[in-house]
Amino acid sequence: MPLTVLATNDCENGPCPTFHKAPGGVVVQAYRTSDPEHIPPGMPNHEGVLFIPDADWDCLILNLITKMITGMPR
Repeated sequence: MPLTVLATNDCENGPCPTFHKAPGGVVVQAYRTSDPEHIPPGMPNHEGVLFIPDADWDCLILNLITKMITGMPR
């Protein structure tokens, strides 16, 4: 399945929080967490939660807005 990077925080230490466009949707790459503070109450067992720290989120959103303005892949 081909993935296209929509937004990334361009961190220097390897794989980083990233939004990927996949056929039919978006894939979020982030930090896996089991921290109870990050898990919504009543979340079904077949769903998961990925954690994106505030600084990474800010970078991703800025990158995503820039790509939306300049033409994001569909």
